[in-house]
Amino acid sequence: MIELSVGQASPSISRTDVINATTGGIAERFMLPSGGIRYEINDKMAIGLIMYQPFGADVLCGPSAPILGGTAATVTSSAYTRFLRYRFSDKVSVHAGLVYPNLEPNVTLGGAAYGGLKGYNATFSGDSSMGYIVGSAYEIPDVAMRVALTYHFKIEHDLDTTETIGRAAIAAPSSIGVTTPKAIELKL
Repeated sequence: MIELSVGQASPSISRTDVINATTGGIAERFMLPSGGIRYEINDKMAIGLIMYQPFGADVLCGPSAPILGGTAATVTSSAYTRFLRYRFSDKVSVHAGLVYPNLEPNVTLGGAAYGGLKGYNATFSGDSSMGYIVGSAYEIPDVAMRVALTYHFKIEHDLDTTETIGRAAIAAPSSIGVTTPKAIELKL
């Protein structure tokens, strides 16, 4: 079985800063594509692979805002989950898998609010780490009902960091630890 889907976030955020200047549209539209393939080994077991983007952000304060103009933050991610499902009956199953996400953020500070740090940019190298999922599902195929509960373990990332103001490096390349959160996913 093959499944493809696309989600789209279209946030509309616009504010005024402390001097009543408009920030413009802060959050940008972004897409969250996903896809998966599942192979039924037999009537009890299946294996599969899911590809998706678990996290995303694209925030930019318009350059015309004097206090925060040019401030931006982006996060791109992708993840691959390999899973195994075992059916106890036609209604009850459990699943577990390995998750391999990649996380790549970027931060830029702009505007008068940052004083001498205006133009600061932190570029983080992408990092991939291994994590886990476990869960169970209850379904009634005759009425196309399925409820699945999945626990996603937190995942540690170690991102190499380069900090600059304009084109000048302001610190030696370093590393920062980031933890993606544990989560409980309920699908109805």
